[in-house]
Amino acid sequence: MLRDLSDFSAELRMMIRARYPLVQIATYEEDRALVVLTQIAADLDKKLILWSASRGVHNVDGQPVDRHDLVGSADGPFPAAAQAALSDLASALELFDRMVVHKDRHKGGYLFVFLDPYPYLTARGVNPIYSRKMRDLVIAIRSRGYHANCLVISQSLAIPEELEKEITMIDLPLPSRAEIESHVSGLIEKLKPNRGFKVDPDPELITRMVDSAIGLTMAEIDA
Repeated sequence: MLRDLSDFSAELRMMIRARYPLVQIATYEEDRALVVLTQIAADLDKKLILWSASRGVHNVDGQPVDRHDLVGSADGPFPAAAQAALSDLASALELFDRMVVHKDRHKGGYLFVFLDPYPYLTARGVNPIYSRKMRDLVIAIRSRGYHANCLVISQSLAIPEELEKEITMIDLPLPSRAEIESHVSGLIEKLKPNRGFKVDPDPELITRMVDSAIGLTMAEIDA
């Protein structure tokens, strides 16, 4: 069992370096998982590219990927204006499959992150092309040595049967006491400049606040 965020980061880093083809980060805290992935991508010189049904292919900040990073389209770098059209999972997978073998591919490799893709892969009556294309890319990474990893961020365990033998699961641990203490202290510091708002930095109060937040997600702590 992973004890804290540093353990999680080290384990995930090992999986990426070992080129695990498909990893699911099981969590409700998508933003915390992406912070870790952003740091790992920077450290290992990986291009981090995200997909979601709402935004298509995008950067971690939600903006379109730089057109020169999306190599592999038939007409050269993929036009930024067309990236939203990649909200279809099959289209995004086709692009990623071309990117990993393109002559202008990023030499450090890619981290392709899929945010909640399972409705495309497991919903009743869904087109089987989605799970087939996902499996094709995963098998190609594993068998052909492509410099890429596919990562799913989702709390859902509705893994399609076709991918069960390909996927590796890792749980993002809930915030540790140290993380919560740092977060609470930061919130208090932000409140201090507010006129008419008295902040009591009493250490005992902070300890009680941290104790009450153990077992919560960061979003629940902020609520």
